[in-house]
Amino acid sequence: MRILRIVAVAIGIIAALTFGLPIFFHFYRPFPNLAAGISSLSTDAEARSEFTRRLRQKFPVGSPDAILKAELDREGWGPIYIDNINDRRPPDQYVRFKRHMSLLFVEVATVAWKSDDNGNLIEISGRYFRDAFFKQG
Repeated sequence: MRILRIVAVAIGIIAALTFGLPIFFHFYRPFPNLAAGISSLSTDAEARSEFTRRLRQKFPVGSPDAILKAELDREGWGPIYIDNINDRRPPDQYVRFKRHMSLLFVEVATVAWKSDDNGNLIEISGRYFRDAFFKQG
């Protein structure tokens, strides 16, 4: 009986480490540096405003979008999406970073921009909101 108890405890510890640590780091990973600290602001509108201010300061209109894309890639934001609805020119481009606040709620930070034909930024903004995870798809 004692050996079975030891084996059961060992299996429990292995299962906790195997499943628990990845879940913990999936749910509680920090925002990348560009969006660090925006979730601590009192409202989503204040967070969006501060995030947009940071982006415009670091990547001013007229600067090459390649610098922005390299920074987003370096920070691990994920794939760049291009919104070609109605063949708008220039199309919106954006990346999104989602993190869980709890089992039911997420925070989403988005960097959106437009570039001209030469690859220079003509518009950039930051977006942020909190919502229920099941609404996020």
